[in-house]
Amino acid sequence: MNQLVKKWFTVLIVAFVIVLTIVFLEKIVWESKEPLNSEKKQQQEVITQFKGQLLKSTHAKNYTIRKTLPVLVPIICGVSAKKREYDESGKKYKVPNIVHLVRIGDMAFDALMYLTLRSMASIQQPEVIYIYYTTTIPTSKFAERANKEIPCLQWIKVEDPEYVNGVHLTVKNTRTDIVRFTKLLEHGGIYVDNDVILLKSFDPLRHYSFVAGREHTHSINDGIMLVEQNSDFANKFYHESYLKALENYDPQIFFKYAQDGLYEFYRQHMGLDVHIEEFAFNRPLPFDGYEGFGAAISSHYDLSENYVLHIHPGSTIGQKPELKYIHTDTEEEVRTRDNIYGAAARIAYFGSPDLIFRPGEKVYNRAPTIKLKPLPKIEPDNENSSIITR
Repeated sequence: MNQLVKKWFTVLIVAFVIVLTIVFLEKIVWESKEPLNSEKKQQQEVITQFKGQLLKSTHAKNYTIRKTLPVLVPIICGVSAKKREYDESGKKYKVPNIVHLVRIGDMAFDALMYLTLRSMASIQQPEVIYIYYTTTIPTSKFAERANKEIPCLQWIKVEDPEYVNGVHLTVKNTRTDIVRFTKLLEHGGIYVDNDVILLKSFDPLRHYSFVAGREHTHSINDGIMLVEQNSDFANKFYHESYLKALENYDPQIFFKYAQDGLYEFYRQHMGLDVHIEEFAFNRPLPFDGYEGFGAAISSHYDLSENYVLHIHPGSTIGQKPELKYIHTDTEEEVRTRDNIYGAAARIAYFGSPDLIFRPGEKVYNRAPTIKLKPLPKIEPDNENSSIITR
C-alpha cells in the first residue's frame, strides 16, 4: 500500500513539473512573438514609476487622480536634441529649427513667459532659442528657472531701434517688429511672441518659405512666424511695404503696418511657397467681434488642431483682472484649471491637457470644447498682384 502511494505521489510531482514547464515555455514564445514597442515600454515605465499613485477612474474621460504631480515633459534642445534638417522622407526643411524672441525695454519675465520657453524647448526641441533684449537680463524666479532648465537659451543684447530712417518709433511693438524681421531674414527660423504656448511641433510647416496666421478678418498676425533665411516674400514685404509705411508713422495705428500690411501684401503676392494658417495660430481671438475678451484664457474652445495658444494678456487682463493668475501660476496651480489656458499649460508641463486631481478632491471632466467659426476666405488682389520668384 505504501509503495502504491509513493508511486502515485511521484506521478503527481512529475505531472506538476511538466505543466509548469509548458506554461513557462508558452510565456517565452508569446513574449518573443509580441515584443513591447517603445510606446508600450514607456507606458510600462510610467506605470511602474507611479505604482500605487495612478488612480484614474474607468469613467474619467480627461482627468487623472494621483497622489503626486506627473513627471514634467523633459526639455531636450540644443546639443542634446536631434538636429532636424530633413524630414522623415529625406526632404530638406526650408526654415531652420531655431527660435527667436524679442524683448524691448524692461519687460516682466513671468510664468507665461516661462511656459512659452518651456513649450518651445520641450516640444519643438530647437537647436537654439535666441532671446534678443535691450536692457538687462531679467532675474525673476521664473527667469532663473528658465535659465536653469533650458540649456539652449542664448541671451543676445541688441540696440533698441528707437529711430529707423530718421523716424522716431515711439511704440515698443513697432521696434519689436524691426528686430524680429531683421533677425528672421538674417538667420531664418521661428519667431514667437512672449505669450505663446506651443502645443505641437511646427515641423510640418517648415517646408514653406514663409508662414504666419490670420488674426482679424483683414489682418495677418506677425506674432508667430516661420521664415526661411532671406525669404523672398518676407524680404520684399519688410523692405517694400513695412519700412515704406513707416515713413508716415502714426503710433495710434502702429498695428496696421505689420498685421494689416501683411494681409494686403499677401493678397498681392500669393504663392505656393507662402502659407497662412486660418485659425491654428491666433484663435480663439480675445477681442470684441471675435471670441471676446478672455477667450484665450477662460474659454473652452477646441485646441486639438491648434499649433499654439496665443494668449494676448495685454488685451485681456485689463478687461478681466481676475485672470491675472496666468502671470504667477506654477504646475501646481494649473493642474485643476478647467479652461483653455489650463489645458495648454498642462501640455507644456506634463504633455497632456488632462486635469489632475489628488485623492479626496472633487473631480470633474473638462468642460466641452467649442468649435471656432471660420473667417471669410482671403481673396487675391488681382489688380495689384504679382508673383515673387526666386
